[in-house]
Amino acid sequence: MDSKVFLSYSRKDKSQVFALKDEIDSYLGSGSCWIDLHGIESDQQFADVIINAINHTPIFLFLYSENSKDSVYAKKELEFATKKKKKIVFVNIDGSRLTDWFEFHYGSHDIIDISKSAEVEKLFRNLSDWTGAKNIEYQESKFSKSKSAKKIMMSLSGIVIISTLVVLGYYYCKNYSQKDLTPDQIVDLADSLSTIESELPRKLVSRGEKTKIIDLYRKGAEGCDQKAWEAEEKFRAHPSYEYINVAAFLFHTAGYAWQCIEQYDKSIVSYKKAVRCFSIIVSTYPEKNKEFSVAHTLNNLSYSYYCNNNTKLAFETIDEAIKCNPDLNYYDSKGELLYLSKRYKEANEIWEYIVEQDKYFERNYWVDSCKVHL
Repeated sequence: MDSKVFLSYSRKDKSQVFALKDEIDSYLGSGSCWIDLHGIESDQQFADVIINAINHTPIFLFLYSENSKDSVYAKKELEFATKKKKKIVFVNIDGSRLTDWFEFHYGSHDIIDISKSAEVEKLFRNLSDWTGAKNIEYQESKFSKSKSAKKIMMSLSGIVIISTLVVLGYYYCKNYSQKDLTPDQIVDLADSLSTIESELPRKLVSRGEKTKIIDLYRKGAEGCDQKAWEAEEKFRAHPSYEYINVAAFLFHTAGYAWQCIEQYDKSIVSYKKAVRCFSIIVSTYPEKNKEFSVAHTLNNLSYSYYCNNNTKLAFETIDEAIKCNPDLNYYDSKGELLYLSKRYKEANEIWEYIVEQDKYFERNYWVDSCKVHL
């Protein structure tokens, strides 16, 4: 692994964080940053991936914000990096005040205010020194060029809106027509663009842009389904972990893409195929330890069942996920399904159980709303 900097962040800050990642990569060299692009932190199944990444990156940037300060996964990453004696730097991306917990544990660490040009310059110069890239000439960061950088990072400035529209247009022109993107890369592109689009005022986003994002998801889903089927066929002809693993993850990605454009009947089909492939991995290649992948896919499948008006199967599937892996995230998902089904008392009982098990668990935003109905 050639990455030098691990970025710990909340997925809710995705657009700001990815912009910073791109700037660090352009300064230190492509691939300098390790970042979770696919929501790995949302499932314990990939804890080994996170652990391996932190172990192999000497610098740990914690991107502090109103969102990340409450993220249980970000805190776990931070605590692990501390135990491993990594070089830890805090980068405050939205001006939030450090909570007492962070002040107590990490108040003595460097805290970079992204809205102050001198501090941003300090960050990049330090990264250059720490990684040995001392011959790189520093150029003023785009995060520090504007006098209203703080507002930029909070998406309140008109510059952000204009810049984001430019980014959307650039990626559409550059990537939408590319033929060399793999199906899962197309899904990633659609996911990134939809995240950017969701942060813009609706009146500034044309119907054509939304249509292009939907088309990308559909193109990615169809491509992933096809490539997954081909990989599964190869597995049947020449059984190997590599073939079935590719099939499992591509079917899962297809399910996710169909889910994003509310094609729930198609997402159910893809997710069920992913479960089948992951189950083959568990039974045939137990040393690969993919039991958690089955649970993760079942979790997503349960939501598609619910959205496809099959509540009974939705609850049966989430219960199966919990049985496969009693991770609190799956209990949380069951709480959401109970809430959506207006079974508020049962939902509240689930969330109370979660808090009993882990008081730092990131609160579901429906919890308070649920209590109102009791």
